Amino acid sequence: MLRIIHNNNQFAKKAELPNLELGIGICFAGEAPRFLFEGEQPIMISSAIGLADRLSSCSWKLREQMQNKIFSVDVLAYAEEDRDKGEKGQEKIRYNVNGILLENAAFAKLEKEVKLRKISATFDDHKEHLYYGLYKDIEGYRHDIVIREGRVGIWKDNSIIRGGENAEPYYEVVTNGKVIGMLRDKLKTN
Repeated sequence: MLRIIHNNNQFAKKAELPNLELGIGICFAGEAPRFLFEGEQPIMISSAIGLADRLSSCSWKLREQMQNKIFSVDVLAYAEEDRDKGEKGQEKIRYNVNGILLENAAFAKLEKEVKLRKISATFDDHKEHLYYGLYKDIEGYRHDIVIREGRVGIWKDNSIIRGGENAEPYYEVVTNGKVIGMLRDKLKTN
């Protein structure tokens, strides 16, 4: 989906049209979804659907500060004194533009299914923890997967305070081809 958005945006830029943006949230629920019926039409309900919707969101408050970064996702908790300013009663504020944010339980499930190797690398003078793995698609082709373990920062007085090593983790599926290639090359030399 993100590749389609990227390709369409190349044409939009030439035609001086606005870019398309998409945020994706992926969740895992251990139980099967339930269904309601409207006549004969089934409607799936699950707590994972609502959470995925929140993970896919992007706060307007973060757009200007987060543009042109190497990663596409950031998660911040409202400072204690700013909690009442949260959007729609949320305790966290998210930036997710053309990114994929994994719920922590979804990352734990992925870790069980794909062998991931943890690597540390520095980007923009900041140390990042990344997980690199390979998986096969339905046709048997192998693909890279890179997950960034970010740390929930603080949103205070309309400013970002970066999350420290002991802050709650969040997980982004890295879609930046330069980062994926750099990790692949780093692993080959090691």
